[in-house]
Amino acid sequence: MDRVLDLARDAAHSVARPAAPLTTYLLGVAVGQGADPDEAAALLSRLALDQVKGEEGEGGEG
Repeated sequence: MDRVLDLARDAAHSVARPAAPLTTYLLGVAVGQGADPDEAAALLSRLALDQVKGEEGEGGEG
């Protein structure tokens, strides 16, 4: 349960609040398809955090 809440926090604070339910839904789909819950959550968290890093990099150019 903590992993799901951590993932929701990362998505909500890194991408946008509406991303939290969608991201946790995607985690459920991945686990339902046989993915390891911890690995899938870690990947989704990394993607959310990388999204912010990419946006910060784009904002500094121009």
